[in-house]
Amino acid sequence: MIEGKIPPQAKEVEEAIIGALLIDKTAISEIADILFPEMFYEPAHQYVYSAIQLINNQSRPVDLVTVTDKLRDEGHLEIVGGAYAVTDFTNKVASAAHILEHARIVQEKHILRSLIEISTTTIKESYDVSNDVFDVVENAERNILTINTISGKGIRKASELTADVCREMEAAAQNVGVSGISSGFAEIDRITGGWRKANLIILAGQSGMGKTTQALEFARNAVSNNIPVVFFSLEMSASEVIKKMVAFEARLPLWRVTQNRVDPAHIETFKYASQVIDGQQMYVDDTGGLRLFEIRSRLRRLTGKVDFGLVVVDYLQIMGTATKGRTREQEVAEIAIGLKNLSKEFDVPVIALSQLNRKVSEGDGRPKLHHLRESGALEQVADLVIFSHRDDYQGQESDGAGVVENNIAKNRHGKCGTAYSYFDEDTTTYYDRKPEPEPDFYN
Repeated sequence: MIEGKIPPQAKEVEEAIIGALLIDKTAISEIADILFPEMFYEPAHQYVYSAIQLINNQSRPVDLVTVTDKLRDEGHLEIVGGAYAVTDFTNKVASAAHILEHARIVQEKHILRSLIEISTTTIKESYDVSNDVFDVVENAERNILTINTISGKGIRKASELTADVCREMEAAAQNVGVSGISSGFAEIDRITGGWRKANLIILAGQSGMGKTTQALEFARNAVSNNIPVVFFSLEMSASEVIKKMVAFEARLPLWRVTQNRVDPAHIETFKYASQVIDGQQMYVDDTGGLRLFEIRSRLRRLTGKVDFGLVVVDYLQIMGTATKGRTREQEVAEIAIGLKNLSKEFDVPVIALSQLNRKVSEGDGRPKLHHLRESGALEQVADLVIFSHRDDYQGQESDGAGVVENNIAKNRHGKCGTAYSYFDEDTTTYYDRKPEPEPDFYN
């Protein structure tokens, strides 16, 4: 009881559930995966339901005799009121027809009580000046997430899934084999099938290789196809991100835009490109050191307002974490698993940029999976791992200036391989194929 108020409860409904279970031995199968003993408010009801669960788990029939015996064996029969009290439950209901609805009611009351308990704990932690404010926030969110008792979609029959699969295949057939969101690069799409829902894509490369620019090209292609994108830029400011996108759209040298040196003759081109970006659903958050729970919270607030289809995080290693006393490898592993769960929770592809460790410079300089910086968990959790590499960037002999090797080193949905694209250093723009030379006035 809090401040004289009785916690949310439904005693009569709890009694009806137990009565239904005692008169219909098959009823437990309908609610076993959504209702648990601790969800009952009355301790006696918790004991009886726990006994029913134990009997069911042993593949024995649930009835008055078996439940009474189990309560006696567990030493709980007298606590619940004796054999007569157990029998009396069967007088509370005529059938098990509404047991699923009743279970939902009990579950909802349990959630409300849990929220009250969590809120009380959060208030106490908030008054404690020794607590870090972000730890308090993260603890509150973590605790709230634990009461979401129905996680995922549960077991579904194959026939329930075939319609979705057929729709996906039809869409892929119309989009030349792209099962998800097109990357905008034909060779990458040919190997990966595009960015699929509920997938974590790791885009990795050495510092300065152009990972952010490439990720922005992926995002720009998505928004150009009316797919809203949320871009978390933990390193660059939102203004810098938008300047890059405008420069891409206008095909202007990036240095002219970033240094505010656009030639007067090309101001109209710049304005037109800005208008194109204005009309697209690109959302940028440049808050530095965002933690996973903060990204999740911001996406939740956006849900319902924007039907975003792609999330980009730039970049993984500078995300913050509230967990103390752990190695950086453990922290990055936690972040990677969290981002994967995020992609499943919102049913969208998540592209996370990642740095490589310094050992990549050994050998031919081409990155491998073991070069992923600080955590092998990235390799394990990711659905796709793409390494971006340019020989000319590293001063190595190259078949052509600007040739980019996009090495798909892991592909959970198919083959691996190398997809080639081109990088224009003057405009810092990635192309699907080698572009025609720009006019002299762009130099």
